[in-house]
Amino acid sequence: MEKKPSKYKIQKEEIPEFNLSAEVERLQKQLDRDPKSKVFLPLAEEYRRSKMPEEAIYILEEGIKYNPAYTAAKIALVRAYLDISKIMKAKKVIDEILLKMPHNPLALKLHGDISFREG
Repeated sequence: MEKKPSKYKIQKEEIPEFNLSAEVERLQKQLDRDPKSKVFLPLAEEYRRSKMPEEAIYILEEGIKYNPAYTAAKIALVRAYLDISKIMKAKKVIDEILLKMPHNPLALKLHGDISFREG
């Protein structure tokens, strides 16, 4: 399978005023070397902390394709969806988690947050 660059890979030269952290660059390089690795989760969290939830979502969705049982990544995906008010997508993912792990306290909390936002 041919390695494709991440859709949201950002180069410093593209946006001069944007200071891409060294940690993002390091994690991105690791992910580029091994797209199936679990390094996608800390990379996505860095994007979320940088107020770039769409990039985080893309990274998480791609990483989960290779690591479908990675619950922590799915939790991060729910949070990223909530960051941009994609409530239905967040609900779908959290419901999948709760089907397999009905007593997961973090999933239960996020489920409550989603229910509150739904009204």
